[in-house]
Amino acid sequence: MEHNPPSSLGIQGGPGSFNDDAALEQLALLASPSTRLVYLYTSEAVCEAVADAQIEVGQLALENSTGGVVAESVAALKNFELREVRRFERRVSHTLMIRNDSSIEMIDTIMTHPQVLLQCRQSLAAHYPQLRLTSGEGASRNTARVAEQLRAGELGRNIAVLGNRRLAEIHGLAIVAERLEDSATNMTTFGWFVNSPRN
Repeated sequence: MEHNPPSSLGIQGGPGSFNDDAALEQLALLASPSTRLVYLYTSEAVCEAVADAQIEVGQLALENSTGGVVAESVAALKNFELREVRRFERRVSHTLMIRNDSSIEMIDTIMTHPQVLLQCRQSLAAHYPQLRLTSGEGASRNTARVAEQLRAGELGRNIAVLGNRRLAEIHGLAIVAERLEDSATNMTTFGWFVNSPRN
């Protein structure tokens, strides 16, 4: 598998997430248009799907140059016997987005993944000190899921999401600000994992 495209790849994210971008780039490098991409949103769901053979390979964000290790992924990997077969990194840049029927004056909360908040601490403190910073539970911890909920009206007009700019294009969100990461060289490391059960 290390040198061949996987038949299926499950990712810790949804459409438009940084995990999605990273997966699409890697599959393009492997010339793998037939790989089935599965959006699983959380690290736990990815690891479980690999362990249960629902997918061949799982992709997780492992570490960020600004925010450090991705605690969600570290915790999930402890619960499963998986083997890493590929590691790569890519730059990530964070965009603040809101519903089209909202305005920045209506926003009192930014909801995103905890790791995103770590990558944007200084910038958010400087530009949006009045806003509450929070993360959802389960799949709603993922920025792509928050963007989906905003589009569907499941979250109020007072909430903004911080993440990949492509989410605005996919979900019809309005962009408030871009490049909110604290470091201009904000890099995230990703890993691909396969099942590696004990003998």
